[in-house]
Amino acid sequence: MGLVYFIGFSRSAVIHRAVELSVTGRLADIVVAGVIVVAGVLIGYALRLWGPVRVSGATGRFHAQSPMSRTRIVRRPVIAVATCVVVVAVLIDVPLIGLYPPAVAVVIAVTVVVLPLAVLSSYVAQQIRSAARTASRPTLRVGSLHRRELAPADGLTEAAAVGAIMMDTTWLDGARQRLWALQHNVIRSVKPPSPGWLAMVRMDVARTGRHPAATVRWVCCTVVGIVLGLTFTFHVGSMLVVTVLLYSAGNCMTPGLRQLAQQPALRAALGRSDRVLFSALSVIPVVAVVLAGLAVMPCWTTDLPAAIVVVAGAACAVLRRATRPPIYHDGLVIFDPLTGGAVAPTLMLQLLRGLALAVVTGVFASII
Repeated sequence: MGLVYFIGFSRSAVIHRAVELSVTGRLADIVVAGVIVVAGVLIGYALRLWGPVRVSGATGRFHAQSPMSRTRIVRRPVIAVATCVVVVAVLIDVPLIGLYPPAVAVVIAVTVVVLPLAVLSSYVAQQIRSAARTASRPTLRVGSLHRRELAPADGLTEAAAVGAIMMDTTWLDGARQRLWALQHNVIRSVKPPSPGWLAMVRMDVARTGRHPAATVRWVCCTVVGIVLGLTFTFHVGSMLVVTVLLYSAGNCMTPGLRQLAQQPALRAALGRSDRVLFSALSVIPVVAVVLAGLAVMPCWTTDLPAAIVVVAGAACAVLRRATRPPIYHDGLVIFDPLTGGAVAPTLMLQLLRGLALAVVTGVFASII
């Protein structure tokens, strides 16, 4: 039913009320194809991080060590990956066809080529890593995957399951940091010149330099904002789109601040007040939002007051999200006797911290 409603809202007559392409002809086909290629790159990156063939640690310990065939073990994750790719293809292609109907052939052709290539490339990378563990030649058989490659000890699968159940994405973020730590055993540190606010800023800068993936994600968000402003015309909610893009770009540069907010013991070990620590580690996220705003805002038709409101509101939303304390799952739970579903208002308010401010900022900037 949800898919039917989604397809209905993706019709040209409906979608053109909110957004339309600013370019036509061959350039429009290139833009539409570029959106699918970018989506394929993101899917390939995510699948390369996740496997794509991966089972939980418990399954790997109790089943993958046995001499039995692994076909039954990996059947479920393979089907899950294939289903997710098909759903993503539908969610991408239907709005693009509604946005620019003449490009239907281009959309289908590029999707058929790019998305399977993204899955295949991630699987080949997994086979190469598996072959390196056994000093053998890589193959395409799923059963030949090494057990530590099929079920690694980084806890990503378990974290995703817990995060989905508890509606807390920080479980997945913590598992990703653990995966990075397992791949980088030796970390070079920068000795601060003197204890104080400036030393904290330099430590955060050094930490950002050790994690270039965060900077790459910030650049990608900024480029997406520039491309959207140049190629699309939003009739409704343009400032909301810009605010969410700046909010996403700023969140890419907040791993240090988030880790500090999630660990009270770390703040106590540093021996500084929370105000000093939070203000020092807020420099990089605020600078990232401002730089992204300077690059993105000229590409959108907006006046100076609205641009200032968007950048300032996005920066405040990023800081509010990054300084969120650890999620606590105690509180009121409302059960629906008709559907059997449950809603935790306290948990939802914690998860909306920062994002709600970004949405309010975008709506207010659209009004002024």
